[in-house]
Amino acid sequence: MFQIIEELCVKETRSDFVFINFEDYRLIGFKPENFGDVIDAHYELYGKKPKYLFFDEIQNVREYGKVLRTLKDQGFKIVIS
Repeated sequence: MFQIIEELCVKETRSDFVFINFEDYRLIGFKPENFGDVIDAHYELYGKKPKYLFFDEIQNVREYGKVLRTLKDQGFKIVIS
């Protein structure tokens, strides 16, 4: 995933990306409704929504399929592992 991000950074800026590793212990219990908070926080930091969402170990989030579909329908480009 990091290699893909580095390759995309040639055309895009760092503020176009969000990377979340769901094996991070601080994200235990992360809920589907929290994805909106991530997008909102990114907007507050950079003044724009990200273009790309990178999710590592997303299977650790319940109902992640519905979340991914919703985010894709909203126009985000998503990479998962």
